[in-house]
Amino acid sequence: TLADTIPVDEISDGVFYQLVDKQIQVEKNGFRTSYSRFIETTVNQTGVEDSSQINLEFDPSYQKLILNTLTVIRDGKPMDRLSEAQISVFSRETDLDQQIYSGRLTLNILLDDIQTGDTLDYSYTRYGSNPVYKNIFSFSHNLNWNVPVYNQHIRVLWGKPKALNLQSRNLSPDIITSQFGAFTEYQINLQNQASINVPSQIPRWYSPYGKIYFNEVNNWQEVVAWAQPMYHFGPTQPAIAEVAKQIEQTFSTKSGQIEAALKYVQNNIRYVGLEMGENSHLPTAPEETLALKYGDCKDKASLLIAILQALNIEAYPALVETQQTKLLAELPPSPNVFNHVIVWLDLAGTSFWLDPTLSNQKGNLTNLYQPDYGYALILKEGIEQLTAMHKNESQDYRWITEKYLLPEANDSPVIFSASATYKGYEAMKQLWKLEQDGKNNVADEYEVYYQRLFPSLTTLDEMTVNINDASGEVRIDERYQIATFWTMGDE
Repeated sequence: TLADTIPVDEISDGVFYQLVDKQIQVEKNGFRTSYSRFIETTVNQTGVEDSSQINLEFDPSYQKLILNTLTVIRDGKPMDRLSEAQISVFSRETDLDQQIYSGRLTLNILLDDIQTGDTLDYSYTRYGSNPVYKNIFSFSHNLNWNVPVYNQHIRVLWGKPKALNLQSRNLSPDIITSQFGAFTEYQINLQNQASINVPSQIPRWYSPYGKIYFNEVNNWQEVVAWAQPMYHFGPTQPAIAEVAKQIEQTFSTKSGQIEAALKYVQNNIRYVGLEMGENSHLPTAPEETLALKYGDCKDKASLLIAILQALNIEAYPALVETQQTKLLAELPPSPNVFNHVIVWLDLAGTSFWLDPTLSNQKGNLTNLYQPDYGYALILKEGIEQLTAMHKNESQDYRWITEKYLLPEANDSPVIFSASATYKGYEAMKQLWKLEQDGKNNVADEYEVYYQRLFPSLTTLDEMTVNINDASGEVRIDERYQIATFWTMGDE
């Protein structure tokens, strides 16, 4: 049934969701079928534009997508549009600007004659799942949203003999469990759940939304057992041994060799992610990445580990989540909660977190900026829990000093200098900015900034940039002249 009244004032994008229906069937052998149905009512012209086009993504390397139904309801009368809609399939690579190629395709459905007040009812089914997960099932779904949803229906048909773990967060829905033939059936029905407006002040990693999790794995150790074999590549290959030999001949200490290996991968292997199908999680062999001179996070991490191993330094992949960070510790164990891979190693009892995808990373190993993604899962034998990543705040700062040289005569110009020292991530950001915008443009930007405070300010000397490779500090010095510094008062 559809809602009698629509909360127009709470709606975003001109669409009221009457029904969000998600159903998944997992067979005994792990084969997955996912059914989705949406019923949405347009309440204004923005909603008409939004509902007139539907985009459904799928990965053709392991998935098949079927559009089941497509109906427009106008004045209570349903009209089948499945045969009339313009349907096309294309590749649009939404992360291309980040050098990531997923290989996913988009099924585009273009509808004509959609009007304000129309209700669109459509459903589709995806068959198959990414083989990289080895048929390990993990699924989560929001229970409330930032817009009103009248009805929600979540259903999982579980056909495997292994027990399925259920966990909810921020909301405890009633879960109806029953037997449906050879399947155990789990159902959740929700109506008129309150929408949530997320304050801008809350941490980026925190999510206030209710969520339900269905997971096959019981603990993080099982996730390690799934992921660890993907990073086993056998004996060191000659090309990698040659890189390690050159590093060893140049640096005598282990810390120096680690630093050199990290910067070799950062500086010589550009970031490109070819993440079609299994390649979403399966790394490329290190010697192949070395030959190609490109790779994504898991490829670059594997290459760094291979070089370090050739230097007799133990290092391991570490799975992290760059958005949820601290929230990861509250989530149930699952293989698909991570979106990034870095490298962990222990040197003389000190942990180091190394990210070979970073660029412009300065400093030696003892004061090197180390990312803090909250928690990491180290892919090492015996690891049973997430490991907390503790950020060293002293390695990440920005210090700005401004000086004014005031002359004796009030009508003489004032010499103004600004000196900014950056370290850690702040230093990396500044070097990225200089590379992207160019030194002269950055200098012009700084001049314009200070001219808002002092309209008569002009540049006196060229902006200088000094990089201390040992400490990792970046220092930027500017020197200006302010022709009219003082203003006359009433007295």
